[in-house]
Amino acid sequence: MIRLRPLVRFLALLMPALIVLHSAQAQPARAEPERIRVAIAPPEVLDLRPSPDTGDDNESGLARMLFEIVVEELERAGLQVDRIAGVPVGTPELPAPVEESGYRFAIAAYIMRDHGRYGIGLNVYHTADRYVVTSRSAFGTSELALSRAITRELQNLPQALREHRAAERVEREAAVRSITFATSGNDVAITLSDGRSLHPSETGRVTIAEVPYRIGQTIGFTVERPGYYPHTGTHRIRRTEETVVVPPLTRRTRFSLSAASFPAYVQGFTAVSRWYPAPDEAFFELSVGASRVGESRSLAKDIEKELDELEGGAVGAFRFTDLAFAFGAYPFVSREQPVRPGLQSGAGVMHATGDGWEETIPYLAPLNGFVSFGRGRVRARLVSSVRYTLGGDVLDRVWIAADGPLPYGRIEVAYTW
Repeated sequence: MIRLRPLVRFLALLMPALIVLHSAQAQPARAEPERIRVAIAPPEVLDLRPSPDTGDDNESGLARMLFEIVVEELERAGLQVDRIAGVPVGTPELPAPVEESGYRFAIAAYIMRDHGRYGIGLNVYHTADRYVVTSRSAFGTSELALSRAITRELQNLPQALREHRAAERVEREAAVRSITFATSGNDVAITLSDGRSLHPSETGRVTIAEVPYRIGQTIGFTVERPGYYPHTGTHRIRRTEETVVVPPLTRRTRFSLSAASFPAYVQGFTAVSRWYPAPDEAFFELSVGASRVGESRSLAKDIEKELDELEGGAVGAFRFTDLAFAFGAYPFVSREQPVRPGLQSGAGVMHATGDGWEETIPYLAPLNGFVSFGRGRVRARLVSSVRYTLGGDVLDRVWIAADGPLPYGRIEVAYTW
């Protein structure tokens, strides 16, 4: 007969052990930290304030003993230490074994002797860039005190080197390998904020490979192109191989030639030329127009009234020419805007020739508004042409302002350069 109480007691004692064993098997083994390989040379002795009772034999023996302590502590802390020939204490001219063997770190050791008090120092060099990654130093009034100080100083050295390598890795991953500028033409000059000048190829692209930038930094640049306004901008870098699309530049306008039409003179044509002494800001304008006005004419109401009062009744068809000069400006919005209102004023002369009569009428155009559309070479304009005549046999000092419900003005299509 099986006795249950001892069996239950046995299982109660066995179960915790089985659980612990299962947990230990289930947990993955912790990876040992990577052993960093370093090169180290025997130390140099720096005699700061020599003591008269210190001999060369004692000095060399002390140096060998301290060197062995340092190597032992470095290996105990987790480094793979290779002994090599001398590495100078100053910025090292590393010996061939260091460079050829691919060491990332080399340690230069030195012993300081100061009137009977000894110390040891270590400079850890980055072999590729020849700079000091970290330093350690220990002092003691006796060999035992110095040995303990060395142990304290070197126990965290491997961790400092691992952190340095991790920082190098982060910096390497964040480094920008190339920046490409994409432009709309190959006659563009790009100047970076660091002073470098770039010139795109026939495809309108230029790439720089050696850049001192990191992801997240902002690069500044200025773009120039003949016949255009320069553009200064910035770009935030988001990739290791970044592309900067240069925005289209605003064309610089010095001259303009327009074909225009007056709704009041549907059987006519007007040519308008402009010169911009201040590009895209202010201009002088010269316009010349010729029209044929039929018997069923629809002119500005003041002209109609005066013509109808001529002796002999209503005037039939006649020819009409117009010569005007004006000065205008864009005082309201910047040149980068596609729609730009402005103001202009000027003077001119109209000449009408009919059946048995002709009349020359000078006038002033004191203030007229206009709106310009577009930023390219081809642009459109709507221009009002309110005028005040200066007198004549037919028209005697009247305002010419409207043609029925339509304002008295012209519509233009201009080519600029």
